[in-house]
Amino acid sequence: MRVEFSVAFKDLNYFKQVYVNKELGVLCWPGDVDIAPETIYSMATGKPLPEWVDDEKQEGIKQV
Repeated sequence: MRVEFSVAFKDLNYFKQVYVNKELGVLCWPGDVDIAPETIYSMATGKPLPEWVDDEKQEGIKQV
């Protein structure tokens, strides 16, 4: 099951299913939804993503 990122987080019950993928070091939800720590930090603070983050990932953040 693939989940649309922007739709998934509008459902509080879905959001509460969060877990940490210890191998990847990211927050995850069912349906292959995950958020990397640098993405969360950027979204929460409004600071840009680090330079090492590729352009495709940065463009995805702008659309959220």
